[in-house]
Amino acid sequence: MQTSWRSWCFHSRARRDFALVLLAQRISGEEYNQKKLAFEISVTRNTLKQILTEALDLGIAELDENNCISITEHFFEIYKLSYINEWRLIDSESACLLSEAFDSLSTRTITLSVEDAIDKTLELSILSRAESVKQDRKLKVELHSRPKEMNLSSWVISNTFNRDLLLLLMSASISGDMIKISQIMRRLNVSRNSAKQSLFSGMDSGFVKKSALGFCFTDEALSAYIVWHEEVFKSYSDELLSAFAIFHSQLARDK
Repeated sequence: MQTSWRSWCFHSRARRDFALVLLAQRISGEEYNQKKLAFEISVTRNTLKQILTEALDLGIAELDENNCISITEHFFEIYKLSYINEWRLIDSESACLLSEAFDSLSTRTITLSVEDAIDKTLELSILSRAESVKQDRKLKVELHSRPKEMNLSSWVISNTFNRDLLLLLMSASISGDMIKISQIMRRLNVSRNSAKQSLFSGMDSGFVKKSALGFCFTDEALSAYIVWHEEVFKSYSDELLSAFAIFHSQLARDK
């Protein structure tokens, strides 16, 4: 993805969510005016107007004659290509394991061409990511380790980088290789203060833990997030689960 688009999308949580929801709109056909979109990504109308003006200038979004907002076709195609290139970074063994996992979740295997599997996987991935940021999303990780503190789902969307930080913390929990603030700063391109603020917020809420070696998720948070993932995937049709299995099997063969 070109630098100006990538920089804009990662400038703030709201801009990233704006792009995700409109990418999903391109697939679902659901219409978004400014009022509806502002609600979905939890921003004020003035903030949305600023984001929309920037997106129009950059060729990311467009308006129709009814002032409904949509993503441009060019941005949509480039985003999908970037997504595929990102998946290609998965090693062969992990791709095989993912294929087996998706196959095991389906009650029956549906035969699809590789091309159809890729299209369905891309569309579902975009729709799933967009659903996770919407204000009215149905499935949330409602983990409250401490009363009246932020739950895990709210923490994830509280800034532009916590989704990626969540992955780093989960990886640290699984591998036992604790992650340090300096590593978070380098990998996520965030300041020390921003990283510390997110980590300490997670610690205050009871799902991030700290040791002399660094940070990771608590066992309870890791378990809750994995269960949430399983619930989400179980809600998908056999056709979609088969598409995921075929897609990741193809990734493994391409290595």
